[in-house]
Amino acid sequence: MPIKRVTTTNSIEYQTFEQIWIESWLESAYEIENYIIPGVERFLVYNSLGHTGTFELTPYQHSSEWPINASFPFHKCDELKNKKAFEIDKLTIKKEARGSLKTLVNIFSFLATYGRDNDYDYAITLLNPDVFHVLAERFRVPIERKDNDQQQLPYVPAIINVREMHNSKLGKLFINKGSQLEPNQVVGV
Repeated sequence: MPIKRVTTTNSIEYQTFEQIWIESWLESAYEIENYIIPGVERFLVYNSLGHTGTFELTPYQHSSEWPINASFPFHKCDELKNKKAFEIDKLTIKKEARGSLKTLVNIFSFLATYGRDNDYDYAITLLNPDVFHVLAERFRVPIERKDNDQQQLPYVPAIINVREMHNSKLGKLFINKGSQLEPNQVVGV
């Protein structure tokens, strides 16, 4: 399953990226974001049937002003202090591609390799509860839920130890052997 970096905001790939994540977020009743963070990298996921998903990666800044901290205060998490982390955002799998775990497995295999190749310690994210459960329970990804049941959020704030992902069930079965993507490079996972 190929993953392609979206390199410009005035391309068909960018329009496709925007369409996929916005449609999915509206379906889930998530808040639509309207800001751009410096250093963001956008990716489209596709298979032989077309585009199946999206995700966005951004180097995380340990500041209370960082946008994700308005949804959950990751800047207060001790494990992130003095560590290098990236944010996973706009993780979306199109409705018609959700019946199989293949897209999710390929995205997280890519993320493990991305984290290793870029010397990251952690990834932070706000995940759909079903996705969190699959990663934590089925694939034993080293992921920690940061909220508590009383908060009743529509998403799960989570920290993933990307250095340990290679030792998880997911890592042992599926980790991409490639290195960093060049602009417009397609990687099969």
